[in-house]
Amino acid sequence: MTQTEKEIAILVGVLAEAFRQSATEVTVRAYLMGLEGIDPKHIERAIKTAIQTCNFMPPPAKLRELANAGETSHGDRAVLAWGAFEKAVQGIGYYRSPDFDDPIINATCRNLGGWMAACCTEGEEFDKWYRQRFLKTYEVLSRRGVGDEESAPLIGCVQRENGRLGYDRKEKVQVPTGLPWAGEHRKRIEQNRPTNVPRVEFQKV
Repeated sequence: MTQTEKEIAILVGVLAEAFRQSATEVTVRAYLMGLEGIDPKHIERAIKTAIQTCNFMPPPAKLRELANAGETSHGDRAVLAWGAFEKAVQGIGYYRSPDFDDPIINATCRNLGGWMAACCTEGEEFDKWYRQRFLKTYEVLSRRGVGDEESAPLIGCVQRENGRLGYDRKEKVQVPTGLPWAGEHRKRIEQNRPTNVPRVEFQKV
């Protein structure tokens, strides 16, 4: 269990105690899954509000809602994210591999077919239909939270071809967005990613 997960587990224990419930291992795991991507300080604020206002122990979804109170709404974040994404499609292009500081943008694009597919979508299809799907998908993922696999850097044409040829060369372009929580969320994912993982080398044949 990571340090962040330990902090959240303690907070879940406080919540359960306040509502005279048992904070079993299964309960804690369910809340860890449901609160993924939310900073512990925001969860603590949400739990304090829940203790003061709720008659029953709130589920993770309710805590996520309380944690986001007073912050930019998921819908508003989606609109801001689209502006950053659209600008990156025009400025970075098909060949390079972007890594947005808001990991939910990476996950949204990946769910919609990936970076190269987005760059190949033009005209009304991009401005209207892709935009609509992006906004809906982003809002869903923003509410749910994303993991490190979903939020990994996107893949452009150069990196894809390098992979096909057996070259382990990453062509990553860091993309700042200025969205609320963006860099903070990315930092947490990087901190929770396992370290000292053995490197596997493949021999070309």
